[in-house]
Amino acid sequence: MKSLLKSLAIATMLIAPQVASAVELTCSAPVVYVGQQSRDAHDTVVGVDVYYSNGEWQVRHRMGNGSEVNRVNQYAMRDTSNRNMTQWRGESYKYPGILWMTGEIQRDKRTGQPVYVEWFYNRGRLTMNTAAYCKEQVVARRPEPQSVPQPAPQAAPPPAPPPQVAAPAPQQQPPMIIVVPQPAPPPPVVVHSEPKPEPKPEPKPEPKPAAKRDSIPVSIQNNSVMLNVGVGDQTVTMLLDTGATNSVVTGAVADLLVRSGHARWAGEEPYSLADGSVRTAQTIVINEVRVGSHVVRNVKASVTPNRTDMLLGFSVLKAIGPFMIDTRTNELIFVTTEAAL
Repeated sequence: MKSLLKSLAIATMLIAPQVASAVELTCSAPVVYVGQQSRDAHDTVVGVDVYYSNGEWQVRHRMGNGSEVNRVNQYAMRDTSNRNMTQWRGESYKYPGILWMTGEIQRDKRTGQPVYVEWFYNRGRLTMNTAAYCKEQVVARRPEPQSVPQPAPQAAPPPAPPPQVAAPAPQQQPPMIIVVPQPAPPPPVVVHSEPKPEPKPEPKPEPKPAAKRDSIPVSIQNNSVMLNVGVGDQTVTMLLDTGATNSVVTGAVADLLVRSGHARWAGEEPYSLADGSVRTAQTIVINEVRVGSHVVRNVKASVTPNRTDMLLGFSVLKAIGPFMIDTRTNELIFVTTEAAL
């Protein structure tokens, strides 16, 4: 995947914004370099139309089912172009602070063909990268019409005096007969019945995104929640502590993880106890921590003496997503939603 991204970066160069012109691009179906395109033919992008002029962006995706998706309706598009690149960035209206997108117009260094590239980020992590090759239509500003001096009009010669005509002798006028026409009868009045308005169909509510639910069994004893957690190549029982910033493992588990190459020492760090006192403890960085089907990488954990409870800190669960604990079924439940990009 890194080689594909590297080849794309080498093959393209940035397009500086054109102040005096508008850029219209008609692009083919995008190629997915990071992430996965939908397998449904009706939910697949078959073409992209891009318009840019003086900081204004319009990006429209044409779908396989004939519909269109406009980025301006999904993201708060903000022009971030400068003299070295033509680019926009936007935060998702539906999931602000979580989903971001960046779009940029580049040019293939070998062929000079324009390329429209998009990057999609979820919580700061790149989850999709696409590139579409385009045909370019640049419409330059029309020049202002120049005024052409017109010759001054020449004064017309004075009109010739009319010829003198002798007045005719008066003649006796014949009697005038005036015929008054009879008014036509008015047309019959036809009363048209007004058509009844057809009832408007009630708008259908938009379908809500389907919720995915996955749960992990826990053991609740004396108001404490215990669960099995995978650290490195072994599974240990840890106490769920939502008030702890870092996780805690015993010295024996830490030594085993470091020797097997699943963790590394990170030196000593201060931490606060519940009574307000501050102490220092040795810390390690665990390569992978598994909670059910979820994997969190590079987890920092403090090392405590043996025969003490190992803690699963809040930072691990926060990295996975929203969660709740069902005391009736003894489950740790993660709830996420799938929304279209």
